[in-house]
Amino acid sequence: MSGTVKARIELPDLTSAINDATIEVMGLFRSATLEMIDTEIWSGFKYSGNYPLEQKGTSGEAWNTTELIKSDSGFTYGFQLYNNAQVQPRTGTKRNGDPYSTNSVGNFYAGYVQKSGASIPLWMTVVDKIETDLMPDLEIALLKTIQEKADSSIAPIELRADDGSIGTYDFNL
Repeated sequence: MSGTVKARIELPDLTSAINDATIEVMGLFRSATLEMIDTEIWSGFKYSGNYPLEQKGTSGEAWNTTELIKSDSGFTYGFQLYNNAQVQPRTGTKRNGDPYSTNSVGNFYAGYVQKSGASIPLWMTVVDKIETDLMPDLEIALLKTIQEKADSSIAPIELRADDGSIGTYDFNL
């Protein structure tokens, strides 16, 4: 018995699998980053009685992200994390009746926020926790999701003999 076998191998569309997986995983990473900052790092502040009420909690609420998408300008998928907290105008007057100074109103200040007893600004803790706590899980999730998306993009092909009178064998390739 003789025969000829022609086989075709369908490789997954890796570009689409990588792009789809990256978008999906980066969205989850983005949410996890903001949640970590809000619940683990930028919380538990104890304000003194002299701290302006208008300023309380503004730096924690000012954490945000901007999605970066693949473009000609060189960005790949990801997001930009930033804190745009600004010094707020203070209401009321000083004890002597004079208004509070407005010299620093509108200045960004989150880069200077530091908890009592800490030796570094809090934003450095944010960067460290992203690198040590979130990045390893991101890498694993990204690889796993790319693999799942690549596997799901392959459709099985059934091969049949041209002549039905010839004995055939099934092969799983």
